Amino acid sequence: MARRKIEIDWKKVQELTEAQCTMKEIAASVGIDPPHFERKLQAKFKQTFSEYKEQHAPAGLAQIRKAQFKVAKDGNADMLKFLGKNYLNQTDKGEVQITSDAAIKLDFNKDELMELLGEVDDI
Repeated sequence: MARRKIEIDWKKVQELTEAQCTMKEIAASVGIDPPHFERKLQAKFKQTFSEYKEQHAPAGLAQIRKAQFKVAKDGNADMLKFLGKNYLNQTDKGEVQITSDAAIKLDFNKDELMELLGEVDDI
């Protein structure tokens, strides 16, 4: 009894690879076991699944970035914050750092200075 020939939808394989699916997930999606899937892929493309994924997965990541950017441009505040934090090193912290080479002259008399130092001790 001959085995039934399985036709693989290679466009679907590429789409699933771009969606960051594993070989096991893709093989299940096209209805064959992972070792058989990898042999078929090797015969068709002359590369291992790892090589194939390295070639096609980045396109999916680019699509995600593009979609996120569109959502942000459409005014989604949460996405704007996410992209700002991850790509522009922005934070929610209210820290201010001031640097200057200028000298600062503080003009206190002794009583005022003692009063200020006493307030510091109270903190």
